Amino acid sequence: MTTNQFKNLSGILKFEYSYGRTNPHDLLNFNNMYFTCSPKPARQLSNDKLLFLVILDDFQNEPPKIIGRSQTNGFTNQNVANQQMIQKYPRLSHYKYYVDLINTEVIKGSILDGLNLYDVIDHFKLSMFVNTKAKNPYRAYAQQSYRLISDDARDYINEELEKIGLESL
Repeated sequence: MTTNQFKNLSGILKFEYSYGRTNPHDLLNFNNMYFTCSPKPARQLSNDKLLFLVILDDFQNEPPKIIGRSQTNGFTNQNVANQQMIQKYPRLSHYKYYVDLINTEVIKGSILDGLNLYDVIDHFKLSMFVNTKAKNPYRAYAQQSYRLISDDARDYINEELEKIGLESL
């Protein structure tokens, strides 16, 4: 995929904890379907969005890293983790709502090689986030599973990810 393919899609930062993962290919996968989850129904994650996968490191105190991008078919009321999914990924008992990931590309290398979210925020400040009331751009995404970003930020992130190098899942 190329950056031009995403001009008609709104960009969204989709946050997940690392759970000790270091490999960007290690996304949630059930029956050959990659997905990302949220604690509440993710209605804003529709098929006109481009999700940027952001890993929050809960072990090594690293800054959040953007490790890839993906499209989705969007959230439906059927996108609730079943018992088999929860058995495979126990954290789904708390984050049981999901959207599937399609046309997913992740960085080559380790999660630590991802695009530093703080560097992107430094570049854009509050103009990165659409409709934010936050005064501090580093807090504009706090305590959220996903956050809408500006078209300029979407384009910038796409370009930076392509510089790092992406591979399809």
